Amino acid sequence: MDLSLVFNGVSPWWILLCILAGFGYGWFLYRKETHLSPILQRLLFSFRTLAVALIAFLLLSPLLKNISRTTEKPIVVIAQDNSSSILLDEKNRAWYTGRLPGLLNGLKSKLQDEYEVQFYHFSEQPKAGLQTDFSGKQTDISLLIREIKTRFAGRNLGGVVLLSDGIYNKGSNPLYEMKGLDAPFYTVALGDTISQKDLLVSSVDHNQVVFLGNDFRIIVNIEAVGSAGANSRLTVLHKGKTVFSKVIDINDSDFRLSIPVDLTAAEKGRQKYVIGLTPLAGEVTEKNNTATIFTEVLDNRQKILLLAAAAHPDLGALKQALESNQQYEVDIRLATSGLNDLQIKPYSLVILHQLPSASHQLPALLQAIRQEQLPAWYITGNQTDLAALSRAQEAVAFSRFNGSYNEVFAVADPSFYLFTIPGEIRNRFSAFPPLTAPFCEISPKGPAVTLFSQRIGTVATERPLMLFSTLEGTRTAWLFGEGIWRWRLHDFRLNGNHDAVNSLVNMTVQYLAAREDTRRFRLSMPKAVFSENEKVTFTAELYNESYEAVTGPDIRITIKDQQNNTFPFIFSKGTNRYHLDAGILPAGEYTYIAEVKLGGETSRASGTFVIVPQHAEELQTTANHQLLFSIAENSGGQMLYPAETDRLYELISEKETISPVIYEQERYRELINLKWLFFLLLAFLGVEWLLRKQNGLY
Repeated sequence: MDLSLVFNGVSPWWILLCILAGFGYGWFLYRKETHLSPILQRLLFSFRTLAVALIAFLLLSPLLKNISRTTEKPIVVIAQDNSSSILLDEKNRAWYTGRLPGLLNGLKSKLQDEYEVQFYHFSEQPKAGLQTDFSGKQTDISLLIREIKTRFAGRNLGGVVLLSDGIYNKGSNPLYEMKGLDAPFYTVALGDTISQKDLLVSSVDHNQVVFLGNDFRIIVNIEAVGSAGANSRLTVLHKGKTVFSKVIDINDSDFRLSIPVDLTAAEKGRQKYVIGLTPLAGEVTEKNNTATIFTEVLDNRQKILLLAAAAHPDLGALKQALESNQQYEVDIRLATSGLNDLQIKPYSLVILHQLPSASHQLPALLQAIRQEQLPAWYITGNQTDLAALSRAQEAVAFSRFNGSYNEVFAVADPSFYLFTIPGEIRNRFSAFPPLTAPFCEISPKGPAVTLFSQRIGTVATERPLMLFSTLEGTRTAWLFGEGIWRWRLHDFRLNGNHDAVNSLVNMTVQYLAAREDTRRFRLSMPKAVFSENEKVTFTAELYNESYEAVTGPDIRITIKDQQNNTFPFIFSKGTNRYHLDAGILPAGEYTYIAEVKLGGETSRASGTFVIVPQHAEELQTTANHQLLFSIAENSGGQMLYPAETDRLYELISEKETISPVIYEQERYRELINLKWLFFLLLAFLGVEWLLRKQNGLY
């Protein structure tokens, strides 16, 4: 710690003037006090001189400069791959489970005097600490690197020791995440790079939903390594019965084959199919010889009528988005082709695109939609007759339209609550191209909820672009702009998929076509089929007799597996709903029963869900040491093999860039704020005053 005085814009020579001022003041005050003894006279002179000089010095506003220095040790992260693929290397399995933990702890002991050592283990998620049970079901190396970048941002990260087989089956390429991370990686290459004999079901392509009585096809993708000349039998089982069987002749050491399997949806509900290959002698693992899929068999589809003023690219975009969900059957009709034979009763929902128009008012059809209380989605465009549309329904009114149109961008309303669009998907819409919207006042006549508002150029407005209304129990959606086809194309160009528009269209239709739920106790799950490493979650809502959401009573749920083991839970309470995170459960089929008591009445909800085994770690059995070499090479580190782990301490200690960082901090404090100076000044003046009083000086 260094201390020094600093003067703000004043020369230190002024200190001499302060001393002279004090000396002059003391001399002038006591020069004529000759009746005092010489000792007393000098003592009083000294006290006054010091007091005046100190006051004058403080008037210069001096600062006390304090320089402190702290040394931060370089941080060394030791990250161990804890996924199950590590143990596929039978030759070194005992070394991984026996010696490796001791070697890593020994390395930490050597480093910890000069380095700050942080242990991590990772598979699906990176976690602090060392764990070597090799139980991870997936490997995401990119997420580990992202965690290191975030966790140690702005700190003295010296280097990373990464022990892995280089196999990743989740996340992005780790090399992409290395950008922006300025630290050498010392990779220890685990696993075996020699291809081992293996036969596996690499994937099964299938529809999540099929319809009762329909035939459907699944594609079984098979791979075999080092098994040329062998054969196996592929079987597909449904409820323990073989519904497909075929002998597979393996004719190559690197064998791949896709086999179509045609099945019939004969039973309603969730159907389980087990795909299996008979094992080969000497396989590295048999866990990847089977796969389980689930298909939901429905007994009806919802018919949707897409009615348009004329042909338009929006129609194709809407139809493709709706047909991404097999529960919907879409009919497109154009007003230009005549609608005399149109019957709306078979439909669950009608989408009106630019109707009514000047040439197609359709009063009878619009009246029929109102009488049947059919949910509708109105999409306006430059062919829409807004005056006729205002007269045809009682949800929204249009006024002050002068025939002009604006190019408007979508701005998501964060308070929208009718259904949930994931945040990552919702954020895409603000970057999409503009829609063509009428320049007019849009006034909902009743309760309405806005999903998107309009932004014209850089100016955000309160004018809605898309909203939802409910009138006498009938739900209606409004999109006040044409050009949704451009959204779909832009989404694919930016993200490689149509998820944003597909989600918007399907959730809108699902909300509009859904029947009103009158249950007072409602229990839901995000999905019915989970992977083995996914958390099982529930959401519940409870309503009183006035259909007001309440969260007072406890909701209890009992989950039961196939062996009749039970897992009881109590839901946590939120503001308007209940939540439960049941955690990660073993693979299998489960049933659940939940109940709650409200006002003396007990309500119950039940259902089933499935947890599918996760065999991602067994789908690739050959270690990827090339990736580990690239990570080390690109970061300025080095790749080692398990027998060379003793060199890690030497490599790290000799790396010049892995060194302590000294941080210097300067602090300034006004000298006048030091309390002890006040008391010193008070002592000078106080002692002087007492001596003067005792000797008759006033």
